[in-house]
Amino acid sequence: HESMPPSLHDAVASGDVALATKLIDASLASNGGAHASRNTAVMDRAGDIMGRTALHVAAEKGHVGMVEFLVGECQAEVNARDSQGARPMHYAAEGNKVEALDALLRNGAKVTMADDQGELPMHWACARGSLDACESLLRAGVSPTVPTKKSGWTPMHVAALNGRAELLDALIARIRKTRGDTELIAAMNAPLPTNGRTALHLAATNAKLGAIETLTNAGADPEARDSNGLRPADMTLNAGVRSLLGARTVGGGCGV
Repeated sequence: HESMPPSLHDAVASGDVALATKLIDASLASNGGAHASRNTAVMDRAGDIMGRTALHVAAEKGHVGMVEFLVGECQAEVNARDSQGARPMHYAAEGNKVEALDALLRNGAKVTMADDQGELPMHWACARGSLDACESLLRAGVSPTVPTKKSGWTPMHVAALNGRAELLDALIARIRKTRGDTELIAAMNAPLPTNGRTALHLAATNAKLGAIETLTNAGADPEARDSNGLRPADMTLNAGVRSLLGARTVGGGCGV
């Protein structure tokens, strides 16, 4: 059928349900009317260079009414993939659009579906520091230690690398409450399969002082060694980081 005009995505991005309805119905009228469907129209990706559907755009912008319209009135596929394998849920989580995220969940969105890199919506939320979305996903039953499907990064690894201290606090609190201190320590010190680095190594690499402080205060091991035998303090020459981790200054050597 003829492609939907790009202006549909503009209408969706602005949250204008009336305009979106008008554009969709106009497209249907020109493409066979009764033989076409609103679902076919809204699944068209012609208006988006990233291969996103209208529902991806609505989720990213956090337009709850538009999400409900697309899913309820147009039967939009709630777990549709874009060109990178990301679902509408990924965009809602990344943008901290909790109401849109919850609307997707109510309509059957799956929290365990990964993008082409093996990342779940939880990992997108942790990378961006989307605390409310993270907490909503935890309430929906997402494990606070769920690994990415290809590289084995947990939410804690992702949050630490990006310096998301508040999000680390939320993950730490959830693990401590539901699994106890022993499993919390194990989660914080979990090594990446590829290089053995812990969340503390990753926070140190990027000099994320708040994340380092959050992790060490909760009991993360500053003496943990990666696959090359390096500790978190050995990942940086930053004096503030090394001081937090109890390492000697640069003048005193590398500390290994």
